[in-house]
Amino acid sequence: MSSLQPLVSLAWPQWLGCAAAAVFLSSVLCFDLLQRRVPNLLLAIGALGALAVLASGSAPFGLRWASALTAATMAFAALLAAYAAGVMGAGDVKFAAVLGLWVGAPLLGPIAIGAGLLAGLHALLWLGVKVVRPLAMPYSPAMPAGRWEQIPFAAYLALAALAWIGRCLMPGFA
Repeated sequence: MSSLQPLVSLAWPQWLGCAAAAVFLSSVLCFDLLQRRVPNLLLAIGALGALAVLASGSAPFGLRWASALTAATMAFAALLAAYAAGVMGAGDVKFAAVLGLWVGAPLLGPIAIGAGLLAGLHALLWLGVKVVRPLAMPYSPAMPAGRWEQIPFAAYLALAALAWIGRCLMPGFA
């Protein structure tokens, strides 16, 4: 099966793989949006889940081992450079590698582009807020004061991946 084929033709194991991916991605989305961090335990669970789904043959998108490992390596290497430059957090880098295990190389590019567009929009909106109301800062007891200014890139990667899963599940709505 092609990695870009709609999921409507998948057997139950692949549907379960998609459900597992959606639960993991939703968890990352919530953590990164609310706390601007992705816990290592969540990333470890996500990586083990992706490996289990691959081993059982229930991977979404007809994913194969070679594609998953290639995508994880590519994502880690690409974002590691951004981390080294100080523009990305370590959780974003680790999550990108785990996301590569879930979606594979063919889907990683479109998901990364979607996440980049969302992050860019976030940055523009944040700059606008700072210009219009420079003293108004959102408050959350779960997040230290300076973290609101950080862009939750892992959340945007997760959101783009969830949108891709939804697009494949409901091809008529794409």
